Amino acid sequence: MSLKDYIIHKELGKGISSIAFLATSKIDNRDVVIKMIKPDMVILDDNIIAEFTIGRDAANRCPYIVKHLAVFKDIVPAKLLFDKIYQNKYTSWIVIEYVEGYTLAQYFKCQKDTGYLIDIKDYLRFLEHVFKVIDCLHSNEIIHGDISPGNLYFGTETREPFLIDFGGSCSLNFKPSENWKTGRFSCGVRELQTLRIYSSRFANLKRIDLPLNYSWSSDQLRTILRQNDIHALLTMSCLLLHINLDTKWTKYILKNGWDNVVFDDLRQNYAKYNVDATAIFDFLEQTIKLINDLDESVTAKSVLKSIKLLQTHY
Repeated sequence: MSLKDYIIHKELGKGISSIAFLATSKIDNRDVVIKMIKPDMVILDDNIIAEFTIGRDAANRCPYIVKHLAVFKDIVPAKLLFDKIYQNKYTSWIVIEYVEGYTLAQYFKCQKDTGYLIDIKDYLRFLEHVFKVIDCLHSNEIIHGDISPGNLYFGTETREPFLIDFGGSCSLNFKPSENWKTGRFSCGVRELQTLRIYSSRFANLKRIDLPLNYSWSSDQLRTILRQNDIHALLTMSCLLLHINLDTKWTKYILKNGWDNVVFDDLRQNYAKYNVDATAIFDFLEQTIKLINDLDESVTAKSVLKSIKLLQTHY
């Protein structure tokens, strides 16, 4: 398989390490997304294969994961990009199922522009749906590793969010005896010399590369990796409840903090509309605090159970 098997229509978006294109397969005439790894990125072929394999396995085992269809290496056509530094360079390409829709980041922008206050039932339905996906991934020893507004995608037909982009993913099927404490720990797409997280546990609420703490056991590392997915999803979901949204959500959180300012503001916003969302905010605040305190009792399954209890309240 090569790039000649596809008709590339347009660029869909850019990330730090890749550029996504909408294309059509010449083989079966289906629309797909082709993810081009930027040729100047120092990413090992094994890591590209790992991203494809973990994404493929996740889609096979769990619902609402876009399917990973193929991976290959090919030349970047000169006519594809204006940026000459990529033209005629040899790089990796990952072919992914195309789902028509919009990202959560785009929804945030729309919500901010319209001033729409999300209904509590809709919010809980969203949380339940995504946490079912996360619970399925974690039950299969898969960590997404990069849950963000740009990686939750709402299908136009289903209206349900899909989880996309496994470029930061990790498989937890490593042996406890592996000596990762030497400074290099491979769990999937990359070797973890650092732990990339969105968390207030180790930093001032921003995306960081955290040096691995070598006092952690392998089981503790697994728990922390799982809880990073949970923490990212819960803190991100808080912005669905905020009427004055900022699409740069990490900057918003960094500016406001979670301990009191944001939750007080959330409560006040809903109180203005005579909506009692106290139970929601108490759940979010308490769960995020438990994760920040490294409480191992917080899992995707336990959060899902709490969400279902909240749904009976509303």
